[in-house]
Amino acid sequence: MDKRVFGKIVSLLRTRYGGGRFPDHVREGDAFKVLVGAVLSHRTRDEKTDEAYTNLFSRFRNPAELASADVRTITQLIKPVGFYRQKAKRIKMLAQIVYGRLGGRVPDSREELMKLPGVGPKSADIVLSSAFNKPEIAVDTHVETVAKRLGVVGLEAGYDDVKKALT
Repeated sequence: MDKRVFGKIVSLLRTRYGGGRFPDHVREGDAFKVLVGAVLSHRTRDEKTDEAYTNLFSRFRNPAELASADVRTITQLIKPVGFYRQKAKRIKMLAQIVYGRLGGRVPDSREELMKLPGVGPKSADIVLSSAFNKPEIAVDTHVETVAKRLGVVGLEAGYDDVKKALT
């Protein structure tokens, strides 16, 4: 698809749906909170993710507090999201890794982020763009569907193909 046509499509979408506002779980600049928000968002609507995110970070403010938290408490706080038991364990592990092994620092490279439990390409790209202001595109199922329907990529395209074409 040529850039001029793509620009028109983006303009039409912006006019139709507005610029939108980022969900709470990716709006904050704190890299650890964005990372946890990205994990919470897996297979969950933004409204439910924001609810769980707010519950969690109103109780625990940083990786150190979460690293020592009881998994059952985390589970109860994030119950609005799907797969909350598995996500609670991952969030605690992430906190322990970030607080312990990484000295409180969330990695700022895609490769290092993807070594963390529960972090795939989309989550890594969310953290890089939202927390580190890097020019990355996170491709979720909706972005992928629209890109395919508009002919930006073929129907067989995967995450990296869609990301490359949109970039």
